[in-house]
Amino acid sequence: MHAEQTIAAAEAGKHVLCEKPMAMNVTECRSMISACQDNAVQLMIAYYRRFWPIAQKMKQLLDEGAVGRPTIARAHCACLWQPPEDASGFWRIQPEIAGGGFLWDIGAHRLDLLLQMMGDVDSLGALVDALHFDIEVDDSSSLVMQFASGAHGIGMFYWNVGANMDVLEVAGPGGRLIATDLGAGNLTLIQADNTEEFRLPPPKITHLPLIEHYVQCILSGEPNALPGEEGMKTTAIIEASEKSSRSATFIKLKSL
Repeated sequence: MHAEQTIAAAEAGKHVLCEKPMAMNVTECRSMISACQDNAVQLMIAYYRRFWPIAQKMKQLLDEGAVGRPTIARAHCACLWQPPEDASGFWRIQPEIAGGGFLWDIGAHRLDLLLQMMGDVDSLGALVDALHFDIEVDDSSSLVMQFASGAHGIGMFYWNVGANMDVLEVAGPGGRLIATDLGAGNLTLIQADNTEEFRLPPPKITHLPLIEHYVQCILSGEPNALPGEEGMKTTAIIEASEKSSRSATFIKLKSL
């Protein structure tokens, strides 16, 4: 998934916009980064939600100190997956192709948003399981993280819940900033003496702001906002989560 194609494109002198998650593991990510650096091409990872108005507004408000110094952040995404009639050959549930299940497919986007809002993750503990479907990949993942800042983080990603949920929240001594529905663009800032609501729907073409940014960076020679080094961080979180679940221990991401 992605590493072989990215390296081949880089060696052919082509810039690479790579789908998420970046690769199967951190080792592959490093190989992709090296290939692009060696061939002087730009590598960008397509975590397009960073460019959505709701994510941009959340980041702006946090940088302005709307909740004070953040102490806790959580991402909670759940839905009830409807497998195809013959799911045995479906690529999303083949670990050798997809890497994993809901954590890799959908959770990766929300983990990237947590990184955008909170910075790097230092360590984590996780449970990664298939609790509902008889499949080889995860349908349930629960993560407890500590960011480099010391703040705590929670990630909850489930393919087996009959009521959809897509929440991103950051809180601190100054209040709470909560996106109650990322896809709809509903954002609320709650402070002791003030509540403010924002309606920031996603772009009609979901990837367009990211692609426009990438093209401009290629034309100008400026670095892009999601290079391989940044995309690798989400892959590291996923790899550490699976390792933590297998070993029942907290994992330092620097150990990967």
